[in-house]
Amino acid sequence: MKLFNFPYVIRKEILYNMESSNIFLLSFVSEELREFIKTSQIRRYKNISHVEYNCCTTGEPFIYISYKGFMQLIMKIEEREETEQDYFPLNVSGKMIDFRMSNGFPAASYHPDERESVIKAIHNYFLDLFKNSVKYHWLASDYNHPIVQLQNLSLTCNLNLDRNFADMENLENFLSSAPVLKRVNMSVGTTTEPFSPDSKLYEAESIKVTQHSPTVPDILSRFQGRQAFLRWTNNGGDLELELWRFVNRWISGETFQNLEYLKVEIPKTIGPQFLNLISARRIDEEDQPPTHTLPKVSVKPTVTMTQIISISIEDIKKYVDFGFEPNTEPITSHAYVVRRTDGHVASVKVQGLLFCFGVWNKTEDEFLKMVRSPY
Repeated sequence: MKLFNFPYVIRKEILYNMESSNIFLLSFVSEELREFIKTSQIRRYKNISHVEYNCCTTGEPFIYISYKGFMQLIMKIEEREETEQDYFPLNVSGKMIDFRMSNGFPAASYHPDERESVIKAIHNYFLDLFKNSVKYHWLASDYNHPIVQLQNLSLTCNLNLDRNFADMENLENFLSSAPVLKRVNMSVGTTTEPFSPDSKLYEAESIKVTQHSPTVPDILSRFQGRQAFLRWTNNGGDLELELWRFVNRWISGETFQNLEYLKVEIPKTIGPQFLNLISARRIDEEDQPPTHTLPKVSVKPTVTMTQIISISIEDIKKYVDFGFEPNTEPITSHAYVVRRTDGHVASVKVQGLLFCFGVWNKTEDEFLKMVRSPY
């Protein structure tokens, strides 16, 4: 390898000026090169926060790294095209994989029966390279494309369930196959059968759902995650009753132990009597209540030209965050409720078509100490 004909400092400078995609490809050439890259690129790799398998277009992963907040495409994995003759074999984690250059980026190829083994070999390479210093995300938009079972992997999915959706079994199997369900963005029309009470959907850390019925899926009864953003589109039924039931469940302490934030948009105004129905406690009107806000489970990464080459802006918007703000919408409210089991407080905001609920990791006494009096 001619690279090793140069002094160490020159070799490092060469790598410093190379694109990340080319460095990763070069590291597959030999064990000696891999070890040199591994030791010489420590500073660069420390700035990588996660590896992303983006399957949002065809089900074939585009692999990105998040480097200093920017998403960089480093390779893609695709089914082999027998009409192409420009493949070259490389050893990845002990498996020989055929690569070719596609639009300036490495493309690892597989035969139909090799998809899982090729993805696993590349993932094992990342595990050896980064150890536990980065996170691994799988992004999907089609529940018919299987998730490969990979170590330390979490799933983010964007799903659109049309009216009269009738494929619940396959959807549930898809969600259940995810080792960790990080976040879900879902639009639900009507379904021919309900979600399972034990659906993996309810275990998502963060969920955003536009739903025809507030009970399909039944987030306000069964959600076990941290943050939920809901929009109800049907103004039939007693929507305030659903919210009242949720607040009572939270106050009882029997469920929602992990909940940090809930936002519900409803199609009709919530009446002023609602705060009385939930027995909300009040901070004096002349006092300034504390403001509840916290980082969202997911934030929108910076879009680069590298991304745009391989994926449309519309798709990027679907998979990044549930909105473009890094934090939840602030809740500054004089109304709050207290959980019976531990005395912790949640701020409650009711304004027009909006219901917001922010949980504090503080008891009522600790919470009230943050209230600012004008005197």
